[in-house]
Order: sequence, then C-alpha cells, then structure tokens
Amino acid sequence: MKYIIANWKANHNIVSAQNWFDQFSQAVRQGRVLNTDDLVVILALPYHLLVPGAVFAEKLNSRYIHLAVQNLSQTEAGAFTGEIAAENLKHLPVAVALLGHSERRRLYKETNQDVAQKAVQASLQGIQPVVCVDESIYQQQAQQFNQQDLNQLIVAYEPPSAISTSGGQIPDAAQVGQVIQQIKQTYQGSPVLYGGSVKAANVRDFLAVADGVLVGGASLEAEKFIRLLQQAG
Repeated sequence: MKYIIANWKANHNIVSAQNWFDQFSQAVRQGRVLNTDDLVVILALPYHLLVPGAVFAEKLNSRYIHLAVQNLSQTEAGAFTGEIAAENLKHLPVAVALLGHSERRRLYKETNQDVAQKAVQASLQGIQPVVCVDESIYQQQAQQFNQQDLNQLIVAYEPPSAISTSGGQIPDAAQVGQVIQQIKQTYQGSPVLYGGSVKAANVRDFLAVADGVLVGGASLEAEKFIRLLQQAG
C-alpha cells in the first residue's frame, strides 16, 4: 500500500475546487483512476475547502480517498483567535494532518517542539499526523517524541532544494532511498514518504524507494493528478 498525498497549499477557491472535484469524479466513473487497491489518496485541502471536499469524497464513495488538513493548532480548542484546533474538526472526515511542512518551518518559524505538540493534538482526536522533515532536522524532530509516539507517525522527507517553489532540483531516487532508510531507523520503521517536485514522469521512481509521495504543484490540475495516479498505480 502506497500513500499519495496531494498538498494544495493555499490554492483554489470554491469554484475552481468544484471543477477539480467534478473532473476527478468523472475520471473515476470512467475507470481511469482509483481502480487499484495499491494506493491511498489523501487530499490536503485549505480549511475553506474541507466541507466541499467532504461532499466530494462522500459522493465518490471510495475508501481510497481521504481528507487532510495542512496544519493544526498546538493547543486544544479555546480562546485562540485564528487557530484551528484538532477538536474543531470533529464531524468532518479529516483523517490526516500534514504538520511541519518546510514552508511552515521556513516562513512561519515553526520549531520541532511546535510540530510535536501539533502531532500530539492530532493523535488525541484520532487524526493521523504526517510529520515533514529534511536531512538536517529529522533526528532532532524525533527527539521531541516519546518512544511510543514515534511509531505512530507517518514521516514525509522533503529535501528543501527539491521543492518546486524553491527551484525544484530533483534528487536521484537511489539517494532518496538511502536517506529514507536512515529516517526509518530513527522513527522505528514508521512509513516514510518522499516530497519534492513529484510528477507523473518520476512518481514510479520515488514510490520504488518510499512508502508514498507528497505531491504539490502536480496535484493542482485534476488531469495532471489523474495522470500521476495512473503512473503510480
């Protein structure tokens, strides 16, 4: 089983997202996509798209489509203006939280401790944390978790230079595989995904060395993402 996480970041509005959902649903009905048991597809949507995303997933009636958020509060629900707590997502079909993405760390100065606290809040509400790391921080990030929590995580390895918005220098898949094995040892065998300029042309290479992929720009157009899933499956 491989994970495909589509991270839309701060993209799409209600209308453009609905067009994406419609195109994807049509491809499913035509048998062009989601016709394999080998993939779990997760859409990491902006908060304003969670409700239409939930309707889309329900209508699709596929156990292979799940929703994720791209961030969470470190705190429980309460007087924290502007925050979204894990508790606030109750009754929405949010299965996954993408935490500590390199953009969150770089632009919003999130620390390893911040990310660990968010992961704990997610787990308390039954939401699977996906913790993003690179070579320079994966060991320090692991130290923020107790041993019991470590093997409850999914980890996403993001080389900063490979992210499309940072230049998109795509690394060799074999080298990625070596780093992933090191991360696995540190995180007690937790699944490790790869993220950074993943597209239809290279997704098979990265799935050969990782437990899944984190897809950014190639997920924003429905047809591009469909082609990627076809190659992945």
